[in-house]
Amino acid sequence: MKKRTLRVKKDAPSRVDKVTGTSRRRGLAAGNTRSSPLDYFCKMMMGYCDQQMHSAPPEMLEDLPLAISSKISMSDEELVHLSVRDLNRQLKASGLTRSEIVKMKQRRRTLKNRGYAASCRNKRLEQKDDLEGERAIVIQEISRLQEENKALEGEVDDLRSKYSTLLEYARKNGVPLPEDLNTNF
Repeated sequence: MKKRTLRVKKDAPSRVDKVTGTSRRRGLAAGNTRSSPLDYFCKMMMGYCDQQMHSAPPEMLEDLPLAISSKISMSDEELVHLSVRDLNRQLKASGLTRSEIVKMKQRRRTLKNRGYAASCRNKRLEQKDDLEGERAIVIQEISRLQEENKALEGEVDDLRSKYSTLLEYARKNGVPLPEDLNTNF
């Protein structure tokens, strides 16, 4: 059985290059002729092993989803929720070309990624709301404790003042005091 090898145009930017905004040409000019393992993995997962996709003009690639939708009637939701095995069966049975099948799989991956991103955003917003609620509760608790602390400080100052007044009265009138009460604060 012959092994399939990945052939990629050297000038074509990879999916990672498009996302990061860097160009592979820059790396090639610096003497780096091999693609990174991440590039290889992305190309394998996204089906870039099909040479026809690289040779197709850009206009055809953009019109491809319309051509696909006329051959197979499947909503985006069905595409996302379909198992891989069932999707492969339906795509093979629909008579789509290899490049159209790759495009459908890319569409499915894009839709799934959008779903994951939306889920992550929602989760992050929920966590933010929860943390803001907890923060508000903590701020209220801190304010309450500060007020309680001020009230206790006032109470302590009041008791200290009364104690000093009593000690002074006892000394002036010669009232005998125990040893431990003779000290001032």
